[in-house]
Amino acid sequence: MILKDFLRNAGTEKNLSELILFLSSQAQDVKKGFFGNCMKTQACEKTKNTFGEEQMALDKLADGIFVSGLKKSRLVHYIATEEQEHLITVDNPKNDFGVVIDPLDGSSLIDVNFCIGSIIGIYPGHVLEKGIKMVAALYILYGPLTILTVTTGKGVHEFVLDESGEFVLKEQ
Repeated sequence: MILKDFLRNAGTEKNLSELILFLSSQAQDVKKGFFGNCMKTQACEKTKNTFGEEQMALDKLADGIFVSGLKKSRLVHYIATEEQEHLITVDNPKNDFGVVIDPLDGSSLIDVNFCIGSIIGIYPGHVLEKGIKMVAALYILYGPLTILTVTTGKGVHEFVLDESGEFVLKEQ
């Protein structure tokens, strides 16, 4: 079963489903970006994020993909990422969701070819709410398989990206 059908069958609210599907498509763009950027020397492009941690070129690429995509789609009102110094407020949002993102967790492992991922939390309003208010969470693991793990509060479900670009439920 593909992610879209799973969310519908699970009774996930329409706007939340639309956001989760959008984020899953952005993750595919992040993965595509690896091919062009992993061949470059990562060390020559290092900078520091707001927490003083080194940013790799792929950190900035992933952050740019998620932030620009979310701003353009207007599916959220607030965006907070590890790579941005300030909270981003989206003008004329379609929804009042707040999203927190670590666009590329584990980027220091890129040079040793270990799996890395994107961590995403979705809130029903502002991103400064308590964690218990979160309505969904996703982790996308980029490796030999691209795996999306998601919860909307009714269990945790794992999907694998297939050759056609669909996330397919791994187990029921």
